[in-house]
Amino acid sequence: MAVLRASKSLQTLLLCCTLICSYSGAVSNSSQTQTLHQVSGILGRSVLLPANVSSAEQLAFIEWNFQWNGIRVQIAKFRNEKLERPDPNDRFGQRIEIANESTLRIKDLEMEDSGIYGVRVTFSTGTLKDHKLCLTVYEPIPEPKILHKDVSKTPGGCNVTLQCRVPGKRGFDVSWKRGDPLRDLEDGSDRYHLTENGTDLHLFWKLNSSGPTYTCLVTNPAEQRSNSFNLLDICKTHSSSGSSISGPPLWFVAVVPLLVMVAGLGFWLWKKSRTTLSERAVASVRGEEGHVSPGLHYAEFRKRWIPSEGGESQEVDNLSATPDQNPETNSPIIYSQIQTDH
Repeated sequence: MAVLRASKSLQTLLLCCTLICSYSGAVSNSSQTQTLHQVSGILGRSVLLPANVSSAEQLAFIEWNFQWNGIRVQIAKFRNEKLERPDPNDRFGQRIEIANESTLRIKDLEMEDSGIYGVRVTFSTGTLKDHKLCLTVYEPIPEPKILHKDVSKTPGGCNVTLQCRVPGKRGFDVSWKRGDPLRDLEDGSDRYHLTENGTDLHLFWKLNSSGPTYTCLVTNPAEQRSNSFNLLDICKTHSSSGSSISGPPLWFVAVVPLLVMVAGLGFWLWKKSRTTLSERAVASVRGEEGHVSPGLHYAEFRKRWIPSEGGESQEVDNLSATPDQNPETNSPIIYSQIQTDH
């Protein structure tokens, strides 16, 4: 189906070219005012068929006809500011409307709409003006895609092949541009080679050269689509040995020393905490083994009775560092805790 549509467009285009040549000869040998215009349309969209008259001219009416299978058929007439359709049920149906008082619009174009359209203008003075329009309907161009292959990086640049791929059928032209704004490939210093059909671009891109962007243009007489590719995405900066010399980002350089400092401080605090806990644990164990608190000392108090003058005995405390039990007096020993200052 795609091949048949492309063939139909090509046949119509050849017919229009033949008609243009024949009309050129006729115009050169005739005093009549005749014009011929090439019109391009896109499948499914709209196209305008103008009468090419100035607004200052007084019009009586305008007629549009279509040469269909060798038969000229009137498809529309504009008179008294109203569009007339001689046959509303013809192949155009509801797709024909008036754009302005001298222009006809055909909507939802079909491939079969391609052909020769005649326009006859009748002025209020009775004079006539005829011209013909050669309409060629093309299929819309899909968005092209750019693929890359055979990438080889060198110290001085990058060898790569860019391929412009358009899904579907042919019937359009492919070309390449470089930079932004777009320039011809010859304007750059990069070496390149195009395949015969223009779809593949083999080039050597020099490092740090301007314009790393290459654009594929796909065109037909009705429209143009494009897509761009930046070589920096695949050709990185290399050192003379060919190894990458791209350095780390600035944020990485700034954050790493800070993280090292924080880690070192955390390790020092953790080490100090472990040492303090160890010392406390050792002191606690020693205190439990000796039943003596590190900050306390014990002293011995012995009770002695001294006779007084009235015949009564007087109790006197005697502080000494003696054993727990005096073997001579067998008197009880009282221990008292004495807090010492450190």
